[in-house]
Amino acid sequence: MKISTEINSTALRFGEEKAVELVGKAGFDAWDLSMFPMCVLDKNGKVTPGNTHPFASKDYLKFVRRLKQIGLDNGIVCNQSHAPFPSTAAMQPYLMRAIECTAEAGGKICIIHPENDKSAEENARCIRNCFHLQRSAG
Repeated sequence: MKISTEINSTALRFGEEKAVELVGKAGFDAWDLSMFPMCVLDKNGKVTPGNTHPFASKDYLKFVRRLKQIGLDNGIVCNQSHAPFPSTAAMQPYLMRAIECTAEAGGKICIIHPENDKSAEENARCIRNCFHLQRSAG
């Protein structure tokens, strides 16, 4: 069994690179790739333009590889991730990016939280649409 923690709380103060390092130095076995800043929604549920976070950049995989190496340098692995949420229709393109980042970091599970105000059926449809978008783009 591995003991893991998310990095978002620490990253808000110190950045993701330092957060992964601190999780390793704190004695955890693994870290959760928390990708909440990848996509930010405004109060109307639309994607906020101009996001400059590395998760939103064209070099997002390079950034994830750097985080993975920092983890390995500190004796920990990425075991899972959290995609940005809530999983609205506006988020669909970012959910596939989150899964890609999870694999690149070495994680085996990407947690995708549903939209709280939607039914299970509506959330399932949103997630299925995400995968259909990817297939039609690929």
